[in-house]
Amino acid sequence: AAQARKIVKDLWQSGISSLDYIIILPTDRELLRGLAFIVERTGCEAIVCSPYLRCDLEGLKGFSMSGPGRLRLISTDLDIPMDGYRIIIRQPPYPPAKGRIVSDRESRPVLKIGKTAR
Repeated sequence: AAQARKIVKDLWQSGISSLDYIIILPTDRELLRGLAFIVERTGCEAIVCSPYLRCDLEGLKGFSMSGPGRLRLISTDLDIPMDGYRIIIRQPPYPPAKGRIVSDRESRPVLKIGKTAR
């Protein structure tokens, strides 16, 4: 939770008091536990994550599929326009082929950020 407190403090010191999205990739459970703290303090609209993380996140306090801080599983590619930028999140292959073991790397969504034409 110390990591989450530092993130919130850094956001506030930078003048950022709310978040539209938090985009997470598979990581350790300690950091995932801190997400609830960040959502509570920033009023985050949605947490976007790989469908492979659903079980990990739903088991943690403060997460649901609806309401503030709701989980939004990447089931299709997402295109999020934001202030002159475009964030594209490519979904990982899901569900995997029957009997196929998916590596940690394959389970991650691909994130691309670029400027939009003006």
